[in-house]
Amino acid sequence: MATVRATIPVKADVITWARESLGLTKEEAAESLKVSLELLNAWESGRTEPRVGELRRLARVYKRPLSVLLLPERPPTRPIPEDFRTIEGRPPKMLPQTLVAIREAQRIQEIAAELLEYDPTLLIVDVLGRYNIEDSAIDSAAVERANFGVTVETQLRWRTSNEAFNFWRTRLQLRGILTIAEQMPREDCRGFSLKDLGMVLIAVNSREVDQAKNFTLFHEYAHLLLDRHAVCLEQDTNPIERWCNEFAACFLVPERALKALAPPWTDSTQDVEFLARRFRVSRHVIAIRLAEFDLAARELYEQIKAEDNDRDFAKDPLGEDFKGRPQAAVRLTALGIGFARLVIGALDKSLISHTDASDFLSLNTDHFRDLRNRIGSALSNYA
Repeated sequence: MATVRATIPVKADVITWARESLGLTKEEAAESLKVSLELLNAWESGRTEPRVGELRRLARVYKRPLSVLLLPERPPTRPIPEDFRTIEGRPPKMLPQTLVAIREAQRIQEIAAELLEYDPTLLIVDVLGRYNIEDSAIDSAAVERANFGVTVETQLRWRTSNEAFNFWRTRLQLRGILTIAEQMPREDCRGFSLKDLGMVLIAVNSREVDQAKNFTLFHEYAHLLLDRHAVCLEQDTNPIERWCNEFAACFLVPERALKALAPPWTDSTQDVEFLARRFRVSRHVIAIRLAEFDLAARELYEQIKAEDNDRDFAKDPLGEDFKGRPQAAVRLTALGIGFARLVIGALDKSLISHTDASDFLSLNTDHFRDLRNRIGSALSNYA
């Protein structure tokens, strides 16, 4: 008796779109799917249709809900932010994990924009300053730092880099800038920013250590001030990236404060380490600021930057450190209080259902009380 091949009717163009949206070549996709290139070509040409198990594997590998693969035509896709990463002057191919992170950030941004259409009071969004790269990054950073209302004395009192990161992140969110943490390949992306749909969002790489995240926050904030969104590796590759780097360094390490704490000259990594701990930034940020003011040699910066390439990615937030942590804490770390408050606020006003809120937050409703408490604690500690 012949075996009946149970297939699912899908559109070949949708399968092709799902692969392309993840930046995979046919060869890469076939290897990940554990199928032959001939079979993948047959699916994408419409000569044959995948079986049920194969379609589920497609959904898993392409990071798409099964229902999306069953659409009658490829859905519209939002463009990704401008790519400022370079390798030897050429932009590298964006890795699938980074594309998935951007897609998730766009989903969060779309949800936030839709909820604010129902009720604009759910999130107060400040009007951001507008600058261009002809403006002084030093002066721009001073103006923006004053707008944040955070004194150097406050900054120097922070006990840990995590406290500093949570403080800066909360201040950004209270201004209506969603800040999320996404897992991305270490070598691919430090962060990105989105500025459309009437919403602004900054994403940091959750694999970075907190002092590196602090710099990424304000590097991406600088992109928003330049009225553009971007995907960055924070390299001095073009005038825009240089401006954003200078802005972030000046914002986090003001000249007068650094000169007050730094020795007249140093070639010591211990001195740099001390200053980095005080300002809660990476060592190479301190080193380049010292070199700018002739307080250290440029060679010291180059040495420290090379040494710290791995140190900046010393953390795996979803590995050992997160085992056993409450789900509400894990999701709040990823989503930030800005988006979490927005969704909970919409739920409290009966604009959305508990099911909607659970879907938006990727959190079971049983954890909502814990989430509310953690949001309140974060605002009390860092606002």
